[in-house]
Amino acid sequence: MLPSLQTCFHAMSEEDRRQIARCRGLKSSAPSSLAEPLTDGKKLVREMKGWTCLERQILKEIVFHIGCRPFHDQDPVWEKGNLSPARLRLGLTLLRQKGVCFLLQRPRGNPVFWCPDEVRQAFLSSVWEEDGGIASESEWEVPSGNGLWNLLFHFLILVNREKVTLTKEGRIHRRMLQKLDAELEADADDLAGTVWGEGDAFPVVSMVLDAARWLGLVREEQGCLSLQAERVHSWLHLSWGKRTELLYRFSRDRLLGPCPERDSLWRLMERRGRKNPVALRQWVLDWKAEAGAMGKVSALAEDLEKRWIRPLAAMGWMETGRDRKESVWRWSSLFPDVPGEQSRLKGVVKPDFEVMVPVSFPPSQRWVLAQFADWMGGEQIQVYDLNADSVCRGVDQGLTGERMIETLQNLSAEKLPKNVENGVRQWADRGGGISFRRVWLMEIREDRIRRELIQNPEVEARVKQVGASGTFLVEEEEMEGLRDWLEKRGFSSRLSEEAEDPWWLDTREPILTVEEWEGKSADLPVNTVSGFPQVEDAVPGFQHLPRMWSSALRPYHPSTLRDIFRKAVQMRLDLKWEDREGGHRRFSPGRLACIGGFWMAEGVNDTGKTERIHLDRVRAVQILPPWQEL
Repeated sequence: MLPSLQTCFHAMSEEDRRQIARCRGLKSSAPSSLAEPLTDGKKLVREMKGWTCLERQILKEIVFHIGCRPFHDQDPVWEKGNLSPARLRLGLTLLRQKGVCFLLQRPRGNPVFWCPDEVRQAFLSSVWEEDGGIASESEWEVPSGNGLWNLLFHFLILVNREKVTLTKEGRIHRRMLQKLDAELEADADDLAGTVWGEGDAFPVVSMVLDAARWLGLVREEQGCLSLQAERVHSWLHLSWGKRTELLYRFSRDRLLGPCPERDSLWRLMERRGRKNPVALRQWVLDWKAEAGAMGKVSALAEDLEKRWIRPLAAMGWMETGRDRKESVWRWSSLFPDVPGEQSRLKGVVKPDFEVMVPVSFPPSQRWVLAQFADWMGGEQIQVYDLNADSVCRGVDQGLTGERMIETLQNLSAEKLPKNVENGVRQWADRGGGISFRRVWLMEIREDRIRRELIQNPEVEARVKQVGASGTFLVEEEEMEGLRDWLEKRGFSSRLSEEAEDPWWLDTREPILTVEEWEGKSADLPVNTVSGFPQVEDAVPGFQHLPRMWSSALRPYHPSTLRDIFRKAVQMRLDLKWEDREGGHRRFSPGRLACIGGFWMAEGVNDTGKTERIHLDRVRAVQILPPWQEL
């Protein structure tokens, strides 16, 4: 995971933070004080008024054309602009001095630059207003899937119920894939443009398995896929808002991952379509107007519809439709940024043995329901079916008929239909008629104590003598009371073995930190490089150059002139040169070569165009220190 803005500031020394605060004119150097103005769009705009044009230009380039990935100063994206390498390095150094960009060090490779998400988000919030869209009536398509949340929930139920074996490579066997795909019953066509749909015969299963692994809900164990019971239990008890936020973050991570440079386009999408529908083409046009991107609008819109819009609709985050023959979209009620918590509606148990619960129904209770009822699908309302086989399955899972009836009554807004109550009870009794239940065995070795206790009515009412003399059965509900009674009368007792209910019957609500629910990134860990950079650091080794080369425009001997150009190429520096007619020009040499007996320099001129100049035309030259223009 790449670090947040606050994490970057925390990784710096106190002295470095003080210098950043002084650079920005802030009184406090606390990480929160340094970060807050950079995460608020209006405050960021006020700070940017005091920046140089170079800093503003580079930040805009990062936001619109680099996006949510680390980068370096020789990234190909910079070749499309008119910034010379020296000015680019200077601008990045200035942004580092303000805590807008940071230098990250990975275990392998060279350091890379990073502009945290919060800064890019604040910049874009000052560019685009929230929402917008068309206010006309649109024809909306019926969603083609059950949504990522429902599919993931049912997938976890299946993994808990079935034996999902894996190949040596850690993949699910094809026959089991076919079974899981049939159980999930989701349309895979809308996932064709995603990482799960490219070359995968079962993209829906691939998607939910990916989500389960990202959240750490499953693991490979002895050649099988199994649940991380404690983590799933915690997951089921998360708030609706936190759960949808994590699933949406996973969706964004996977859909945006192959094209991080489109991060600004995604963030514009997040700011639109919360109230009114958004025309697909207009969304792209609004982005291109600010990003200055080239290419056909129709081609980009078509690609985005395939890679983002239709997959997001399949995962439940969006609704798509048509307005005047044009593709439109809007965020669904599941989108995490929609204000307010989902209402805690009750379910309905119908006389035809159909159980209906809202999508926001507490998943810990829905998990118990799924043990003895078959999932039939649904959108905002999830439908389950009670039948003889499903109830018998619940018995095998350790549920009694009475526990199932209690579960149904608790989830129903109305009194349970009598025929459903009788049916569940009969099906549960028909589950074999033989069951093993947990009891406590009390052993009393001393005859005197045994005779004394067994004649006491308090003890006699709680135990049943079985087998050998001194061995008794104690019902579960009587055990604690009996132990308390014995303790008060001076008799000590101990538990020889603790037995537990299935983990999904545990009603405790565990509390986990946000970090424990972050997706497990496959990236190697990164560290923020500490140290406050100086502008001179933008060009390492500049101080070792002859001072006269950079102090003024001067004529030089041809051999020295070649040395100056060669050094400028090597250190990626800008030059100022005077031609034979006395005209002054700026030049960023990229290559020096002798062609046909003439020394020539090839590079970029001050208009951003590639140019080749003969050194014989150069009357005078000066190396330009990048910071001289500040």
